[in-house]
Amino acid sequence: MCFDFLRMSINLQQYIAAFEIAKTNTIICIPPFVSISPAEHYDWESVAVGPCSQGSQMTCIYILDDGEYRGVDSRTIYRLQEPDVMQSQTLAPEAKLVYK
Repeated sequence: MCFDFLRMSINLQQYIAAFEIAKTNTIICIPPFVSISPAEHYDWESVAVGPCSQGSQMTCIYILDDGEYRGVDSRTIYRLQEPDVMQSQTLAPEAKLVYK
C-alpha cells in the first residue's frame, strides 16, 4: 500500500512502531500487516521460509517462539502456508509443534 506523501496529511508517528516504512522520493509505502491467529506470542525469536514438507513445492513460514518472557516459558514452532499474495490478512497456522 503506497501513498503520495505530498497529497496526504497524516500523523505517521502512531504507525512507526508497528510498520516498517519505506520512503522513496515523495511516495511512502507501508508493508502489509499480517496477523497470525490462533497463536500465542511469548517470545518470538525467529521467522523463516522453507518447504512445507519434504519434497513439497509449496513453501511455508516457520515461526519460533522460544524462551521465557514475563515468567512464561514457551517452546513452540508454528508452521503456516506462505500466501500467494502478500496483503494485510490473518493467517492460521496449519501445524504447531510444542517441544521441551
